[in-house]
Amino acid sequence: MSARAKGNDGMAFFPVGPGETVTAWALSPLDTAYYPGKPAPAEDRVNYRFINGFVDVGDLPCRVAWWAEVKTRKVELETDWPVDTVNLPGFNRRLEFSGFWHRPTRLRRWCCTVLVPPEGGDCRFRLATCGGVHIWVDGVLAIKFEPFTRNEEQATEIVLPLKSGGSEVVMLSEDLAERDTNWYVELTSLCDEALQAGVPGGANAADLATLMRLAADVRPEREVFTGGPLVLAFDTPAASDVTVTAKVQQSVHMRHKPPLFTARAVLDAGGTQVALAGLEGLAGGYHPLDLTFEIGEARVERHVGFALLRETVPPARAADLQGRKREALAFAAAHGDLRVGRALAMLAMGGEAGLSHMDSESLLEPPPPTPPLKGEGDTETLAPPSPLRGGVRGGGSGEASKNDSYAIALGGKADDTLVSIVSDTLTMIDERRDCSDFVMVPLLWLYGAYGEALPAATAARIRRSVLDYRYWVDEPGNDVMWFWSENHVLCFHVSQYLAGRLLPEDTFTASGRTGREQAALAAERLGKWFGSVEAHGLAEWNSAAYYPIDFIGLLALQHWADGALRERTEKLLDRLFTMIALHTLGGVSAGTMGRAYDKELRAGPLTELSPFATVAFGTGWLNNGVAALPMFAAGNYTPPQGLSRYASPPEGRALIAHYVQGYDNAAKLALYKRAAVQLSASVDGTPGQHGHQQHVMDILFASHPFARAWINHPGEDDPWGHHRPSYWAGNGVMPRVGSHEDALLMLYDLKGARVDFTHVYAPEDGFDERVLKDNWLILRAGRGFAALTASAPIVKVSEGPGAGCEYRAYGRKVAWAALVGELPQGADTSTVAKTLTGTSLAFDAGAMRATLTRTGRATLVLDYARGLSVDGTPFVFPNPGLEPLVREIAAPVLS
Repeated sequence: MSARAKGNDGMAFFPVGPGETVTAWALSPLDTAYYPGKPAPAEDRVNYRFINGFVDVGDLPCRVAWWAEVKTRKVELETDWPVDTVNLPGFNRRLEFSGFWHRPTRLRRWCCTVLVPPEGGDCRFRLATCGGVHIWVDGVLAIKFEPFTRNEEQATEIVLPLKSGGSEVVMLSEDLAERDTNWYVELTSLCDEALQAGVPGGANAADLATLMRLAADVRPEREVFTGGPLVLAFDTPAASDVTVTAKVQQSVHMRHKPPLFTARAVLDAGGTQVALAGLEGLAGGYHPLDLTFEIGEARVERHVGFALLRETVPPARAADLQGRKREALAFAAAHGDLRVGRALAMLAMGGEAGLSHMDSESLLEPPPPTPPLKGEGDTETLAPPSPLRGGVRGGGSGEASKNDSYAIALGGKADDTLVSIVSDTLTMIDERRDCSDFVMVPLLWLYGAYGEALPAATAARIRRSVLDYRYWVDEPGNDVMWFWSENHVLCFHVSQYLAGRLLPEDTFTASGRTGREQAALAAERLGKWFGSVEAHGLAEWNSAAYYPIDFIGLLALQHWADGALRERTEKLLDRLFTMIALHTLGGVSAGTMGRAYDKELRAGPLTELSPFATVAFGTGWLNNGVAALPMFAAGNYTPPQGLSRYASPPEGRALIAHYVQGYDNAAKLALYKRAAVQLSASVDGTPGQHGHQQHVMDILFASHPFARAWINHPGEDDPWGHHRPSYWAGNGVMPRVGSHEDALLMLYDLKGARVDFTHVYAPEDGFDERVLKDNWLILRAGRGFAALTASAPIVKVSEGPGAGCEYRAYGRKVAWAALVGELPQGADTSTVAKTLTGTSLAFDAGAMRATLTRTGRATLVLDYARGLSVDGTPFVFPNPGLEPLVREIAAPVLS
């Protein structure tokens, strides 16, 4: 590439004022390379005190190798790379490359811009990065900044010598990916006057300006699609025809697979919408969508997401739990994601035969129960369920080679889908990809329950993968598997426990231990894990992302273990299902969460958690999530009786629940729930601190699966970003929260925060009415309503990704209030507005104190330092225990 071959003619230039960032760059293709380092054990830093946030795990082998290379290498300038795409101003102050890589991966990307100062000379910048940077100005190396601290931003001030007519600035941005990777560069001008940043590469300036606006504005036309084409909306009409390419990607754990769906269309000049046909064959889900906009040589990329749910009314379900389990197994076997849970469902429904060879009667046959093992400390081989009690075949000299391209023969009558799933699962395990512990547990279930039905070569391949796996940090490895969070710790320990008991006399390669020794050590470690969650609760409370992962481990233990370990497992499962019932309404599992992502918060019933409530409580949807649901459906665990009353409160009654979760009382959870609406809060918390993935307030309505609202402080600029915290998930700065029955107060102090507003998520699709009047945002879905107000003016966002779902309140110090309730049949938001005439929110910014006054109700005062008081009396949280304290009271209906 020669960025300046034609001078500045035809280039697109964008102003960069003092304090603004340089975001106009031409970009090379992404260069990645597997970079493992030498295998070694890691320091075991797991103290079984789980928190919400990043854990420093030290330098893994890949980073040790990387540091050694960085110390001695010399990086040469490259200028012959092709322009893959351009990054333009509009939606992120950073040049952002963050993502998720399941294996240790070296990352490189060349970037080029032309900076034109008002006059020649040295220009100062603040350079901030996660990763490392080299910068050349007019071919001469000017800066080398290589902190390479994992997911931790480092910054320095730099000086770039720029010519008055403009200088070519070439930058090499690098990082080392260890699973979730924050990788970006933020180059902020510290000059007194504005610069110009130009994009080289031959693209027309007007075309780039058009693409910049489209990439900044693009959003799905609706929050949830129920059929027809996928329609993308824009605010500014296209200046010329634009080719739009869309790729619906697989879920994060299946990203190595080809896209699920690819479409191309033309956004006509003057148009503000483009329709992408072909969704008919796409399964329901909250789907990641990669977009490319092109005009001639100009090309810009953007990532968004959208929900697809074809039926917004939940279908009828079987009246009994066993019937619903059979429905879930049949659905997973036929429509599940291509992960090992689907293979387990297929075998549970039809034995060793593939799905395509099952008759209709076989789909209704429940799987045979698995007898518990004898003695918790015993390490006898796990007994597969009758009639496959003959043990697992394979091994010895007849083992299949690792070099057989994972070709697995499951018999002539097996389904190709099952073959593909098992092959892909073994590849993931053998490569020790991050999250392979999530598939190891169901694979061990499959192996133990159906091993006798597998051909010998297949059983041998599974057995070899099980023996070669790395089950904990004390075993040598050069992977980036995450051993340290609550859900991973459980899944690794359960994997080690089950594998050891399945193969007690065999030697496990990584550890050198026998299976019997592995199982005994795993039982000891599981004791520590249970001791922690029994004492402190779960750091990932109510998480739609991580409860299903917990279920992987817990349901396997409930199914295969016995004695005290099984008893502890069932007690915890009972607590989890109780919490799920409390926070499920209308078939959607929601509420506050210890760890949340956009892909769950904006997914309604399409999360992996909601189908558990569907099966357990009888109302809701099934989807293609198979991380753990087939284990619930194939097993014999039964949730406690009476939980359906929590999931669907009777008319005229309200449930009030309080309990604590997380180490050091991280979450004091309060819930107010009616038949039509629920208000969930995590109170007190850590106000003023940088947040992570804590979702601290949530409003859910029963009448529509996407009628949902919450308030948060964005953790990043990009509405479609995926940092932790992100724009919608978590809080950049944590608030003080107080909750009393049907009312909630929040206080934000955003001193020094990157984003200077807080906002409400309330998507148009889910609500019958959304009215903003007298600084009250009134939401109605069916008979349920919510009224939200702030101490600053609430502004409806009408452009960009927030159009149709976002309301902002600007200000560094701000108070919010939220009220919920039910309306008489046929009433609308005017009834709510009448009751608000006697309601007011007062805010003392100096004292950081909010006061909510309501006619005929207690006065609530939330003090940033002291917490909540009710009619002048400090509010004492009613229940410091882990088991939910639930009260049922009579609840009035507005008139």
